[in-house]
Amino acid sequence: MHNSLWDTSNISYTACAAQLFFFVFFMGAEFSLLTIMCYDRYVSICKPPALNPLIYSLRNQELKAAVWRLMTGCFWKH
Repeated sequence: MHNSLWDTSNISYTACAAQLFFFVFFMGAEFSLLTIMCYDRYVSICKPPALNPLIYSLRNQELKAAVWRLMTGCFWKH
């Protein structure tokens, strides 16, 4: 942002290192999340129910209940 405001094309060593660090950090986080999401989808689709006991369906039921409470404005339990 500093370079664009002052119309320069110079960048310091620390700024370059910081940009590289944040780029690598966020790309690593993105790939980690995508890997976890892919494995979760694989387990939910490809594994037989005996190997995937009720945990996935319980999470889905909790998610459905939370979305229902959010959409209806009912934040208390009956």
